[in-house]
Amino acid sequence: MTDLSLDRRTMFKGAAVLTLPGAFPAWARSGTAGLHPAPGVLSGHSMKMFDPSVASDVPMGPGVATLSSMPVDRTADRSMGLEEVDHRVLTHADLRALEPNEDIRTPTRSLDIYLTANMER
Repeated sequence: MTDLSLDRRTMFKGAAVLTLPGAFPAWARSGTAGLHPAPGVLSGHSMKMFDPSVASDVPMGPGVATLSSMPVDRTADRSMGLEEVDHRVLTHADLRALEPNEDIRTPTRSLDIYLTANMER
């Protein structure tokens, strides 16, 4: 899809370009087509997800882009494309321990598990 709202007149700088009067409508030549919202579309929209007062107990920093007024735990949700399949799907909630681990020692080794191909074999 071609976005007509971008000004591409500088793409052919120095090249011979044939310009015919009336070849393009005025809105396509303006370079700002589609950039202005219709009147009243954004009226009353307060953009609260960027307001730090929504969640004052959250420490603000570079890692906080937006804030949700109603956060939802989606760790048990299936990934995109796997919502309607019949078989069992591994989710992040399945990886949580059923009981808290009492051992607080630092790990001495790591396991690399590669989940690929057909897991029914």
